[in-house]
Amino acid sequence: QCAQTGEIVAVSLDNMGFPAVGYGDYLPRTQAIVRLDDGIHLMVDIMELNDPSEATPGARVKMVLRKHKREDTGAWVYGYRFILVSEE
Repeated sequence: QCAQTGEIVAVSLDNMGFPAVGYGDYLPRTQAIVRLDDGIHLMVDIMELNDPSEATPGARVKMVLRKHKREDTGAWVYGYRFILVSEE
């Protein structure tokens, strides 16, 4: 099992004007390279941002499980996303 927290290394904003399948509710889509605390690097989506500029290199994040999309059968597909860790 890999670490579930880390920090953003690089950020990209996907604002192509049309959503990728399963991402219609999450535009613009903020993608980042995250270095987990155990050294693994992942390309991930950063969710629950009020403003995409909140996701900056060095910001701490944690892994969460979220609904991704519905299959044709009606079953939900879940996947891991990341959210910012508050500095409190």
